[in-house]
Amino acid sequence: MLPLAEYRFTYQAIDDVTLPPFAGSLWHGVFGRALKSQVCIAPDSRCEQCMLLHNCDYAYLFHGPRPPDSVLMRSYNTIPVPHIMRIKNREEEKIITAGKEFSVSMVLVGKSNKRIAAVIRAMLEVGMAGFGKKRAKARLVEVSQTGVEALTKLIMSQGKMHHNPQPAMAHLPPMPNQLRMIFVTPYKQSANKEKNHNFDLKKMVMAIVRRVSLLKYFYTGEMLEEDFKQLKEKAEMVTPIAVKMNWCKQKRYSARAQKSLDTSGWLGSMDLPLTDIEQFWPYLYLGQWLHLGKNSSMGFGRYELVVIKERHIAGQL
Repeated sequence: MLPLAEYRFTYQAIDDVTLPPFAGSLWHGVFGRALKSQVCIAPDSRCEQCMLLHNCDYAYLFHGPRPPDSVLMRSYNTIPVPHIMRIKNREEEKIITAGKEFSVSMVLVGKSNKRIAAVIRAMLEVGMAGFGKKRAKARLVEVSQTGVEALTKLIMSQGKMHHNPQPAMAHLPPMPNQLRMIFVTPYKQSANKEKNHNFDLKKMVMAIVRRVSLLKYFYTGEMLEEDFKQLKEKAEMVTPIAVKMNWCKQKRYSARAQKSLDTSGWLGSMDLPLTDIEQFWPYLYLGQWLHLGKNSSMGFGRYELVVIKERHIAGQL
């Protein structure tokens, strides 16, 4: 229901590179900074004031201005951006020594894949501009298309383009009876401002549907044909079999705001039965690439699905 592509950017460290835990916010920041430095004609002005707001690679990919003719989100100035940083955050801070390779992945949704040249140029500059306070440098050696396609396709290496990337629809496997949903980066509901941080499963399920709907509309030009009222009623039926979710306190430093920002969220897993709520299976599956909740473009709210058998979930996780 939504064409997308996942790209893996492989670097070779020139200096010793230190990556923090939950490094998606770091990658997101350096990517945005490099992209803006390459395309912005008025770096001292705000994007909203620029006459090229709706014709700029940086604004389109990173800032998300709402198109003036949009029929959705009309009370908002910005829309979900079409890129998502993909990281696995089970490890702590790590140091990549000079000469070693490391990588990061990024998903691009729909028509944003036509701007892959601008993305690659920015990611080239990311490595040469350097990471962290010491500006540790790295060389971008390869870009591959991975993810929803079965085969890995080499897009760029040695400074040469080999294939044109083609976004694809995720191949939906047969629906299991039960699955385990594992959050590997902190998930926080986008509108959750309550101090008690209650986890609302029903809102989470509908948030996945809404995210797919908005990304489809803004980056393919097509409305999602669904009975949202019926889906909301079905969401009320979603009851987990077992839950092990813990609130993880986390902060990130924002160079733009020059202060630490809270990125706390839920980590852990839950087991879900899909009987009687099969309408949500395509959304749950696709959401693995789109992430969910606040700061999803930075890599937060990433989850993975694992098919489980009944005998494995008789008790608590």
